[in-house]
Amino acid sequence: MSVNSFAQEKSVRFNTRIEKGGNGCGGANITITQNGKPFQTIVTNDDGKVKIDLPYGYNYLIVVSKVQLCTKRFEISTVNVPIDGNPQVFAIEAITLFELQKGIDYSVLNKTLVKAAYDKKSNSIDYDENYINQMLGELDKLRTIRGRSCS
Repeated sequence: MSVNSFAQEKSVRFNTRIEKGGNGCGGANITITQNGKPFQTIVTNDDGKVKIDLPYGYNYLIVVSKVQLCTKRFEISTVNVPIDGNPQVFAIEAITLFELQKGIDYSVLNKTLVKAAYDKKSNSIDYDENYINQMLGELDKLRTIRGRSCS
């Protein structure tokens, strides 16, 4: 039987770069669950670049962490992506991790920061705009508090 006779599983390609201070963040852990079950664990190289294939038909939680740095969470749903459609790519330009400072409430980072799912109108994986705007507001508050504690 030839290799070509096997159907290749359709997936969304998730691209990003894990950074700290504008540089690639090597040694960051990326833990992915698929419908609540362990799917894949990755440790980044020094350049921090990540490419992950997420098979269609599932909900994924992607958790990015590194010792002594903040943890960030992202949800990507590949449910309802048409199997016969164009290949799908979803990218977050950079995921920035930073050092945690004592005395600051980081509980906002316990929440999912980005939610994305297939959008029929755009025929692509896209952000939940309302959710991301809400989270950006909360992250701005955290940024302001962190800025004050650094001065």
